[in-house]
Amino acid sequence: MLWRAKRFSWQNFYVRKGKVYDVFYSIGATMCIGTTIYLGTNIILVWNDSVHRTWLHYVRKERERADLIQLIREAREAGNLGPSSIEEFK
Repeated sequence: MLWRAKRFSWQNFYVRKGKVYDVFYSIGATMCIGTTIYLGTNIILVWNDSVHRTWLHYVRKERERADLIQLIREAREAGNLGPSSIEEFK
């Protein structure tokens, strides 16, 4: 064991330590870049899904409003519903 201690080279130790640190740094940098790409993609997908859900909600409400207006029109034409009081509103 003593002969290994005598042959120990601090220069080789620092070179190997530098290589290990380089590997850790490259792994860390790759993970940061990958996380950034993942989060950016996720933000875009969530935004797109939110816009789509809002659009579907708007279309459904407009369809229900058009159906209600049609029912009111048919009821007025049949005489089941009186004239609107909003027409006299100023």
